[in-house]
Amino acid sequence: MDLQNFVNKVNDLWGQPRELGFHGVPHKASAFIVTTLSCLVELIEIPFVVITLTEIEIVNLERGGLGQKNFDMIAVFKDFKRGVFIVYSIPSTSLDGIKEWLNTTDLKYYESRLNLRWRPILKTNIDDPEQFIEDGGWEFLNTDVSDSDYDKFEESDKGYVPSDMQSDSGSEDEEDDKESLVESE
Repeated sequence: MDLQNFVNKVNDLWGQPRELGFHGVPHKASAFIVTTLSCLVELIEIPFVVITLTEIEIVNLERGGLGQKNFDMIAVFKDFKRGVFIVYSIPSTSLDGIKEWLNTTDLKYYESRLNLRWRPILKTNIDDPEQFIEDGGWEFLNTDVSDSDYDKFEESDKGYVPSDMQSDSGSEDEEDDKESLVESE
């Protein structure tokens, strides 16, 4: 009886946190992938997967949408020459948990209904990174904001002054700052 209690306590402390994982196909076979605060891990099927989140630039959730049973998760590495890591056929029931994990880890993610051709996208980013940044970076993946909405956001930000920059003192320096802001527009 004491041995069983010990086993149960160890299992409670060190058991695999199944609620933090999801099923998907990272290579050729379906596997259970575990998400942690610092990694994406799959150690059952060979080849094993251990990707630290510091290596990831963005995540794109593809083929998600109403009525879809599965979606794909694409991790784009900060080193564009490395390509992307794709987990295929993740059940749609795991979508909310994955989004929560991405938000918790502060990874930027996008959702799209279509599969993208990542090799040409990354090649373009490598060949002309300045143009990539000028074109808005990864915002072309943002399906929630149309081009006209994006322009409106840019225009509305022109007159933005952070609230912590304002003070209640009413000093002459504050008046000079306001004048210079008006003049620069």
